[in-house]
Amino acid sequence: MKCPACKNSHRRKDGPKCSKCERPFVFFDRGAGITDHRFSHLIDRASAAGTQYFTRNQLATQWALAGARAGGMARIVVGSIFGLSGGAVAIGVTPVGAVIAVAGLALLISGVVARRNPAPPDLSRMQGWIAQWTAAGHEIPLLLGEPGLDRSPPQFREPDVFDYGVERILIVQHDILVDLFVRNNVHATQRALVISERGYPSYLLPVAQRLLATSPDLPIFLLHDADTQGLMMRARLERSGMLPLAGRRIIDAGLTPRDVGRIGKLRALGPKARGNALPADALPFALLAGGFALAFADNVPLTDLIDRKDPDGRASFG
Repeated sequence: MKCPACKNSHRRKDGPKCSKCERPFVFFDRGAGITDHRFSHLIDRASAAGTQYFTRNQLATQWALAGARAGGMARIVVGSIFGLSGGAVAIGVTPVGAVIAVAGLALLISGVVARRNPAPPDLSRMQGWIAQWTAAGHEIPLLLGEPGLDRSPPQFREPDVFDYGVERILIVQHDILVDLFVRNNVHATQRALVISERGYPSYLLPVAQRLLATSPDLPIFLLHDADTQGLMMRARLERSGMLPLAGRRIIDAGLTPRDVGRIGKLRALGPKARGNALPADALPFALLAGGFALAFADNVPLTDLIDRKDPDGRASFG
């Protein structure tokens, strides 16, 4: 076991505290399914080395991706060793050599597949780990647990929304998505007023209503989960009458389950067994923010970016 505090390689038989710095391990039992060092590493990846806010779903996604990388690489290494060993034995065309070579090839292939197709994120398990970690006194300062902009410190309030100039409105399905974009300053860099479909944060609802009443050409984007409820978001908004949307161009930027199935990085995160359903905030933040930067620039939905290639021939999104 490696201590996340001092990086000491600790032997489990030496007890539940680090033998060097005496930090107690949170996940000491073998049945925990994770170690302190790995959990700390997940937080580091989800927060981009402590530079951005993230959600529980994004942390669960990092666990799924990390598991695929580690498990896949182990199979690739073992498979390569078996393949080379089997090849050496098989030079004499022996049955043993053939069996070893086939086993090595199978492990190699499964390793490549595992790295490309991670297991779907397990949010409930991740929530348990988060609870254990924080109960042990370890804060996760950039984790967005619950929406908090209605009661945030002054630096997160916007006394004058025109400080950054609003060029578009982004309406999101879940309140936590507002926090994700605002606390990571995407609203300012992309000049977007971000509000949830239920009107959160409440102090911005009248601002959004006023902007829509006075700016008929203001682009409106929607972001929702890739599932049935997400796809019904626009209909819910139009029925609620919360915002004057009639006759306006509304760009549905949320992904659909079909889109999830088409994007290699996301396909396994929204598995077929779940109908390719995927929460919007399960997307790694860099992918989500980068996708919206492109969508905002061209006033197009994310789905239009899936097959678009950049000058280097790489997919623009996904």
